[in-house]
Amino acid sequence: MNDEQDREIIIRILKGDRQAYAILVDRYKGPVFDLAYRMTGNWHEAEELSQETFVTVYERLGDFNKHKRLFPWIYTIALNLARNHLKKRRREAPEKLPPIHPEPTREKPRDPEQDAMVQEQVNMLNQRMLRLPPDLREAVVLRCFHDLPFQEVSQILNISPAAAKMRVYRGLEKLRGGLGDPGDPKGS
Repeated sequence: MNDEQDREIIIRILKGDRQAYAILVDRYKGPVFDLAYRMTGNWHEAEELSQETFVTVYERLGDFNKHKRLFPWIYTIALNLARNHLKKRRREAPEKLPPIHPEPTREKPRDPEQDAMVQEQVNMLNQRMLRLPPDLREAVVLRCFHDLPFQEVSQILNISPAAAKMRVYRGLEKLRGGLGDPGDPKGS
């Protein structure tokens, strides 16, 4: 993800080049989908949010400050859409957590027993992630799953780098054991 290449692609898109838009979508669809999935815990909702993100990116691309990095801007749009989606979902069913759909396996399992244990741990982590407050979940996803530096996490979340660090560390602490039993609907 090269910033100069992104700027060239943006210029081509703004001139009407549809293939350039397809390149942009291909470049960022994986990270955007992953963010949406980790925020919602639902494959179908993540697909819808990803599509909505790229529609919004296309509509607002003319407003993008070309002197800034594109990646955090796209992430901010995706995150805001996920936040709004989660707020709407809480209003509709405040006590109901979404069902967790396991992530597809990227490699063929070498040992079925080991793969089952790993999948169980992934499912447990996903359940715990969904029990984190959204502000902590956002920070943990951006820092730990997408390996963004704290400076970019702070830009995307519109908070200071110190606040970004604090959210990540609080989220990780809760994931390490402060959430209680994953089967407990209240957590802790």
